[in-house]
Amino acid sequence: MRKNFQTEEDNIFTVNSIYSVKKDEWNLNLVAGKQGLSNRIKTDEVNRPGLLLSGFEKYFVAERIQVIGNAEWAFLNSLSETKREESLARLFSYKIPALFVARGLKVFEEMIVMGDEKKIPVIVSKLPTQELIKNLADFLAYKLAPTTYLHGTLVDVYGVGVLIIGKSGIGKSECALDLVRKGHILIADDLIKIIEYPKGRLRGMSGSEREELKYYIEIRGVGLLDVFALFGSRAVEEEKEIGVVVELIPWEEAGRIERTGLILNKMRILDVDVNKLVLPLVPGKHISTIIETIVMDYKLKERGYSCADIIEKLIVDKNEDKETST
Repeated sequence: MRKNFQTEEDNIFTVNSIYSVKKDEWNLNLVAGKQGLSNRIKTDEVNRPGLLLSGFEKYFVAERIQVIGNAEWAFLNSLSETKREESLARLFSYKIPALFVARGLKVFEEMIVMGDEKKIPVIVSKLPTQELIKNLADFLAYKLAPTTYLHGTLVDVYGVGVLIIGKSGIGKSECALDLVRKGHILIADDLIKIIEYPKGRLRGMSGSEREELKYYIEIRGVGLLDVFALFGSRAVEEEKEIGVVVELIPWEEAGRIERTGLILNKMRILDVDVNKLVLPLVPGKHISTIIETIVMDYKLKERGYSCADIIEKLIVDKNEDKETST
């Protein structure tokens, strides 16, 4: 089971990673600095450079994407050509990843010249300033989120993401196929990419580098099966928040198993603790049905109902009654 953060190579995210994907949705227009589309973005924070434009540089963070809104544009427009050039030269003297101009505002000629010269993309969006900033921050937070990879199978069962793990050949894929046959949804099989987004929550998706293979399941003795082709588009989904981890183990390795449900195991992924249950396998045990039941019990607990807690309370009350009577 591989459990690593992204390498530097895996985590390269550039200005073009935004522009090429969101060009139409955000009404983006590249007006200068095309050669800088490969500029790397390392943070999900976005900045409005008003203080820098006015001359205060002390706390300026150059690694952030910069956004020009109404206030910054009005300030620049109020300056003489010489002063405006000085103000923008101060901004473009830093190696910022890109400069976005909101609300479809007119781009000053100096921005175009400096953007081309410094290889800093200048991109105009018709979106309002705050909407553009929110979209950028959310998109960057998602793309730059801490990431790891695990071997397993991820299935959406009754709306809950269930990550099934266990040794190779133990039956994770067969269990997932049975769940899909019952009407549940496959997210990914074999290599699972997991990101922490938003903070404190985990989302899983296929870790396959080939888009056309991400909904394939390998069944030993049968081969590769295309779940999308076999069961249709309703049987697959791009990604899912992980709610429960189920680990399949051979019965002989089970040892002492928690039987009451009072003790919850946890699995730490990317510094996030997720509820984990261990299922020992024996012939005749219907694992897919048990996983469905696990999810239903999980959803009850989310609503504050715990069968184990109720039984424990009944036992405690019974013991107290005995002590009172004696």
